[in-house]
Order: sequence, then C-alpha cells, then structure tokens
Amino acid sequence: MKKKATFRPNLKDLSEQARRQIEQDVKRLSECLAAGKPVSLRLSDEQETEIMLPSTTVEMIREALSLERDGKSFLLLEEDDEVSPEKAAGMLRISRPTLLKKLDSREIPFHYVGSHRRITVADVLAYRRQQKEQAQAALQQMRDEADELGIYE
Repeated sequence: MKKKATFRPNLKDLSEQARRQIEQDVKRLSECLAAGKPVSLRLSDEQETEIMLPSTTVEMIREALSLERDGKSFLLLEEDDEVSPEKAAGMLRISRPTLLKKLDSREIPFHYVGSHRRITVADVLAYRRQQKEQAQAALQQMRDEADELGIYE
C-alpha cells in the first residue's frame, strides 16, 4: 500500500504575518511561472545546494501554499491510486447514491476489488474536468443566445 501525504495546516499556528508572507510567495511564484522564469530551491546545507524545479512542481508548490494560506487540508495522490465510492463522491461533491448511479450507467469507469467498487483518481479527475467543460459550454451557449435576443442591452 502506497503512503499518502496528507497536509492539515493548523490555523491557530498561522499568524497574520505568516499568511501575508505566503500571499507574497504565491504572487512571486505566479509571476515567475507567467514569465517562464526558472525557479530554484536553495537548501540550507553546508554546500548551499540549489535545485532547479520544473514548472509543474512550482505550480504544485504554489497551489499547496495557497491552500495552506486558506487553512485548507489537501491530499497528494497519484493518478493511478484507487478510491472508494465514498471518497470519489466527496471529490466530486456529489452524494454517494448519485455517484453509484453514474458508476452503474458507466459514466465513470470502475472495477471491483472483491465485492467493493474502486475508481482511479485519474477517472474521477477526468469526469470532474468533463463536467466543468460541459457546464462552461452550456453557460457560453446561454450567453450567446442572450446576446442574439438582445436581452442585456
């Protein structure tokens, strides 16, 4: 079984000054990413070792800092990790019965481990991304129709 990294920041220990510092760090990381500038991590070892970070890692660090600043917990998972229907429903912010209907209709792929259903994190994220894209397309269609009808003029 793989070990998962769960981070639960303690808001009581995070001062307003620390929140402001995190906000500044998030802003700096965002600026570097937008400009395509390299980001490195300097270790406080005897050699002052510097490690160049890929942009995907910098994006992950920026997101982690944002979540910590907001006092939110987060879980680092691999895409091929499997989750239970309860966990998948939580990730999708839908009820477990609704998720089971989606599994039964094959909207979301799953497999059985014994008598228990399991869904890969990649499939949960793909479904969530698909739902978001469909919602955005529907909203854009409504905007276009409202423009054509002159509703907001």
